[in-house]
Amino acid sequence: MIEGLQPSWLNTPRWQLAYMAGSRLFAGLVSSVLMWLFWLMVRINIPQFGTIWSQQIGQMVPGWAAATDLWLMLFLGLSMGLVTAVLDSIYYQRLATQGYPILDNQKRRHGRTAVTVIVVCFLTTLLVAIYDIPFLALSFGVVAGVDFGLITYFVNGNTLRDDVRTVAALDWSWSGMAVGLFIGLGLATAVELVEFLLYGSTKILQTFLSLGLVFLLLGGLRGHRVTATSKPNQGIRLSATNALIAGGILGLAMTVVTAVLWQNPTLGLVAGILSALVSLFMFGGGNVANHFYLRFLLWLTTDLPGDLTNFLEFCVNRVFLHRVGGGYIFIHQAIQAYFTRQPADQPANNQQA
Repeated sequence: MIEGLQPSWLNTPRWQLAYMAGSRLFAGLVSSVLMWLFWLMVRINIPQFGTIWSQQIGQMVPGWAAATDLWLMLFLGLSMGLVTAVLDSIYYQRLATQGYPILDNQKRRHGRTAVTVIVVCFLTTLLVAIYDIPFLALSFGVVAGVDFGLITYFVNGNTLRDDVRTVAALDWSWSGMAVGLFIGLGLATAVELVEFLLYGSTKILQTFLSLGLVFLLLGGLRGHRVTATSKPNQGIRLSATNALIAGGILGLAMTVVTAVLWQNPTLGLVAGILSALVSLFMFGGGNVANHFYLRFLLWLTTDLPGDLTNFLEFCVNRVFLHRVGGGYIFIHQAIQAYFTRQPADQPANNQQA
């Protein structure tokens, strides 16, 4: 199945590392925009919020670019993207050397997510603390840690053999909702603590309701694969569709709720855009981006043609392949026997394209 392509199909560790770096840097770029939007919400809500960090950076980097917080978020996001690329590469390599042991996927994902949150939170706090006050640095660290933790849990896979995951169906998880609510309330507590320590006044109810709702929805929504498809690459198309659906629902909900709670339409609009981008990336958008980036690398290595669907259909018309639903199989016994004899760690061992 075309949507079943994985970075393990890349023939050399160098290209696999290129995939890891590129996919995680893109996630870091998305995280930069998300952190900047969150920072913009804080600045709208608290106009007197300090810009000491921006001023310190501006002394070292002259020009208009240093005056905007977006560039600072880009630096943080891309830096932490590289950090997660290193963490995931080490983890994937360790699993590969162990022969891909059968582990509990949920337990494994929780462990990886916890490590990512801790490392990103610590490094971000350390970077920001160099130029700013400790409490503000800690708030940046918490936001960045949660941001990359969500990406690790919802977007990235567990090994090089399943890093690209499709979101072909959406459903609801009550246990996930409870976990999401707990994370949202924890983040709201950190935000309110920083605000109180800096300015002595907070808007506790609005903050807890807003962050509690967004993380409740993020935790409750669940994306699942489907094992049977009727059209080539249907899983990726469904992932894109579900990403738009999830983004629209969460974005609209947060726009209305935030505008009403805070009595500020501008703040509501920013909150809606932020929530829409988060859900768009988490529930299919990130997976779609990783899929097409992987296909681009496979095209660069000349392992697969760029127009993969037409190529496979060409093979079907020549009776070299047979299409079953949305997948392709080899039907000639000699070819099946050839792939059966290949080493287990070679992509050619898969009889489905």
